[in-house]
Order: sequence, then structure tokens, then C-alpha cells
Amino acid sequence: MNHPGCYRKENFKILFLDIEISPSLGWVYGKYDQNVLDFEKEWHIMCVGYKWQDSEVEVITGKERQIVKRIRNLLDEADIVIAHNADRFDIRKINTRIAYYGLKPPSKYKTVDTLKKVRKLFGLNSNSLNDVGKYFGLGTKKGSYGDLWQDCLKGNKKAWKKMVKYNKQDVLLLEKLYKKIEEWV
Repeated sequence: MNHPGCYRKENFKILFLDIEISPSLGWVYGKYDQNVLDFEKEWHIMCVGYKWQDSEVEVITGKERQIVKRIRNLLDEADIVIAHNADRFDIRKINTRIAYYGLKPPSKYKTVDTLKKVRKLFGLNSNSLNDVGKYFGLGTKKGSYGDLWQDCLKGNKKAWKKMVKYNKQDVLLLEKLYKKIEEWV
């Protein structure tokens, strides 16, 4: 399993993953280039979109502790976890919350960070999941709007439906991207 080409073997359990987190609520004096005086409320995981290879996308919502327990168990089952910006964002944020709740770390797994792969392999103008998907003709992210996260945090049910669709589309786009670049990995 050390060679990237081994990732294509069907006997590995491959998990595609995308998380959405809340913003932190802090005390600042302005909008641009400011220091945060203090955090009133730290970020938390709002939802997790995931799919096993050759299965349907699911989105976990609800109380964060339950979300974290479920995603920790999914990671425990996975041999390979694929996400866009996995190593610097998704996995680190998930690990942070697993540790916060005092849960046992998941079993070891390999990550494939499609952001790292795209940056290393290609010279695109932008490496965001949306722009890479558009460039390769794979599709784009589902439309969100600036206040979607705030509306969800306020309990707006219509906003939550949009967030779930948004999260699902990210996972579907991620899988398409991985399949597009798989032979390059």
C-alpha cells in the first residue's frame, strides 16, 4: 500500500470526505487585517459529507459530539481517506474535535489530498475544488450564498437543506476529481 498506484485496488476501503465548519465568534476592532482580542465561541463541525467508493453520498448533521463520534468510526474503518485539502484542513479539524471529546484516535489510514496532488501535478490558475472541477469539465460546487452558514447556525431549515445539498455536491465533485487524476497519483 506504499505505492500510490496501489490505491486503485478494490480491496481497500476508500472514504471520500468533506466537512463544513462554523466560523469562530470573536472580538475584533475591524474587518481587515485585525487581531482577534478573544474568542467568544470556537468553531465546530456543522456537518460531514462522505461516501464509500461505489456507494451513495451521506451527510451527517445534528449535535456535534454525535457527528464527531460517527466520523471517527468511519475513519476507523477506512484504509484510505480522500479529501480536497485533507491534510491541512479536514483531517486536522476532525482530529481536533476527536481529541476535544476525549475519544480514542481512529486506526491508521492513508490520506490522498487532492489539493496537494493538483498543485504538484498541474499548473492551474486556481486549485480550489470548484475551479478544478470547472477546468476539467467535472462540474462545479452547488451554489451557496454568503450567509448560508449563519442562517444554518440560526436554525433556518431551508438553509440546512441547502447546506446538505452543498456538502453532498462537494463529495461528488471530489470523487470525480479523484477519478480524473487517479492515474497521475
